[in-house]
Amino acid sequence: MTLKCNTQRAGLLDYFGFLRDRYNSIPIILLRTTLQLFFSQVSILLVVPLKKGYY
Repeated sequence: MTLKCNTQRAGLLDYFGFLRDRYNSIPIILLRTTLQLFFSQVSILLVVPLKKGYY
């Protein structure tokens, strides 16, 4: 019985540690998504004129 309680508590602690790690990496995730959006916009701006034959 106590073993089960201990494993559950350890799992809860792992979960909170996971949440804390995710919270710390939120700025990195935001930065990465903004960079991805920015580069996708830039690639669209570069590819569309090429497809229309401006160059």
